[in-house]
Amino acid sequence: MQIQEYVRLLSTWCDWNCHSRQFLIGSALLSTGEPDKACDWMIQAVGGIGNDPFLTNHLFNAASDKSVGSMTPSRMNVTYFLKIIHLFEQFGYYEQVIELANAAMVVCDDANPDKVIYPTVDLSGLSVARLASQ
Repeated sequence: MQIQEYVRLLSTWCDWNCHSRQFLIGSALLSTGEPDKACDWMIQAVGGIGNDPFLTNHLFNAASDKSVGSMTPSRMNVTYFLKIIHLFEQFGYYEQVIELANAAMVVCDDANPDKVIYPTVDLSGLSVARLASQ
């Protein structure tokens, strides 16, 4: 995949927008049917929320969401994970939804009231047998 080569070449000398590139490669892998790799890249990209202006502006669409400027970093992380969880749900990758929710629980502050959102992620597409084996 050309995007992987692009990211590989830039990663050796360019730190600018590295989290945007991680999100980009995760999105590309998701589209090509590699959800495990996509999940790993998306989790790595969370480090850029609030620090990587390109990722933050494009992911949160600051023009249409006026509340982005007033969000705490913890709230931005919650919103990021909810967006990518929704993305994985759309593709039907429910096992990765569980992994993303677990990663979100680790990243999210204990005092954050939004932490209770993650256990309510829709797992209806995941069979009980597969869920029990997790």
